[in-house]
Parts: sequence; structure tokens; C-alpha cells
Amino acid sequence: MKPVVKDFIGAMAQGIGGTVLVIGIASMFLARQLWLADLLVNFQVHFMACLLVCLFLLVLVRRQLTAAALLLGTLVLALPVIPYLKVPFRGEPTVEVKDEERVYRLMTYNVQQSNTRSQDIADYISTESVDFLVIIEADAFWEKELEFELKDHFPHRFTKPREDKLGLLFYSKHPWESIRLVSDFEFPTVEATFALPEGNMRLLGVHPYPPLTAGLARDRNAFLAEFGDYAAGLSGSVLGVGDFNLTPWSPHFQDLLSRGDLRDSSLGRGIQNTWYKFPTLLCGLPIDHVLTREIAVRHRHIGPPIGSDHRAITVDFLLRSANQSPHQ
Repeated sequence: MKPVVKDFIGAMAQGIGGTVLVIGIASMFLARQLWLADLLVNFQVHFMACLLVCLFLLVLVRRQLTAAALLLGTLVLALPVIPYLKVPFRGEPTVEVKDEERVYRLMTYNVQQSNTRSQDIADYISTESVDFLVIIEADAFWEKELEFELKDHFPHRFTKPREDKLGLLFYSKHPWESIRLVSDFEFPTVEATFALPEGNMRLLGVHPYPPLTAGLARDRNAFLAEFGDYAAGLSGSVLGVGDFNLTPWSPHFQDLLSRGDLRDSSLGRGIQNTWYKFPTLLCGLPIDHVLTREIAVRHRHIGPPIGSDHRAITVDFLLRSANQSPHQ
């Protein structure tokens, strides 16, 4: 390789890598104070991917010292991501099911209000054989279409369609003791209480606005804090599901888990992206979540693209504390 080419590649990799590293680390530590950092912190995995390419180029042109500094910064960015990765020698979390225990299945799906593929989505939901279903961004069209397609699958239905992308539909194969919209929250939140044979369960379905402006970010973060406090006061098994419009790398997400005494069902199962503005793997973000307390998650998978910019999350679970579950 000619010296002039090596110098160009080295300078380019150093410049791009250094800029990305500064942005990534700054967003980690300033996300609670600055709106832009709050938005950028969700792209930590993308920053890491860019840094790894720059690292490869720096090693290729033998700029070892710069590469070492970039590697150290990449490891700092990786700290909040590592607990979610699949480690080959550890394997994915598993739960053994006893003969007397029942496995339930839940799906949460942001169908995208402008999406017209209601028949395909209804067919997919039917094949998944879920017990509990939370539909996000439901308007009158989606309420009508899914009511017609799924009424035979779900005898219990609670619908609150809206035209501002905050509509929610809740379907269940099991009767609830009570169901309502929680009036204290700014964003519509469905709360259903179930008395199942294994114990009581609360299921909360949510969808705050995305943090596209500083004001919307403040509203979302205030809602997440209120939601965490509310969840902490609930007894029995708890499931918080929906489109939360932030990734696990956000400190606001970790604050939510801490305040609500909740656990992220995707821990140790790999980075399961659910939102794709563009149809490529690199552009995906895990912003839809299933959060649990006194729930053992046996399996979790992401659905296929069906017209929406989101993918469904399907979770198989038992009403049992995850700490009491035999994991492999």
C-alpha cells in the first residue's frame, strides 16, 4: 500500500472514529441533561459498529496507538450493551417447566397506524396462538379490522382507538377481573388485572410519544418515571409492555427498571431490534419492550416485517419469580 494511501486511510479512520467516540461517550453521560444526547444514546450499537470499522482500518495501516485508544473507548460504549448479548459459553436464559405449570404467551405489536395490511397481521397473530395481545397505534380502521378477524380467537376485548397514534387494543383469551385506562398518566395506559390459577397478574400496555423534540422527550421521560413508580406499587406478577420509544442503552430506561423493580425480558437474548425506519439490520432499534416482575420468561422472539415499521414481540412466560427459575 502506498504511503499516501495509508496516510489518507489512517487520517480518515482516526477522524471519523474520534468524532463518533466523542459523540457516543458524551451521549452516555449527558442523556439525562440534554435532549440531543438523550436521542443519540439510543444509537450506541451503531456507534460501536462504526468504531469497529475504523479500528480495522487503523490496524491495517499500522496505527496501533490510535487503534488502542479507540478500542478502549469502544469498550466504554459497550458497557450498557454487554448484558444483552448472547455469550456462546453461557447460552440463552432458559426456564424449566414443571408438570403442573402453565406457559402463557403474550404479544405486543405496534402495527403502524398508516399500515393497510390488517389481514396479513391478523393471520400472523392467529398462527402465534397468543393468550394476551396488546396492539399499539390502533385507530378506528384497526379496531374494525381486527375485531372482525380475531373475535373468534379472543373472547375478551378492550379497545381504545385514537387518531393520534396513541390508540390501544387489548385482547385476551382469559377473563380479567378488571380493566381500565389509568387516568393519572398523560399517555394512554391500559391496566388489566387477572386472577390466574397460578396467582394474580397485572398487565400494563403503554405507548408514549417518541423524543423527536426536547418537549416530547421531557414528556416521555416524565411518563416513564411515573410509570415506574406506579408499577412499583403493584402487587403480584407484573408485565409492562408496548412501544416505549427508547432503547435499553438509555439511562432513562435503566431508571424505569430501577424505579419499577422491573426486569427486561431481552437480557441475555441478543439485540432484538423491533423498529426499522429503513429495511436494514443496522438501522434497527429495540424500542418495544416486555418488562416483568415475578415472571419467568421461557422464550422471546421477534416477528417478521408485515407492513409496519415495527416488529411484534412474542414472549412465553410463567407466573414465577425469575430468581426462582432454574436457568441454564
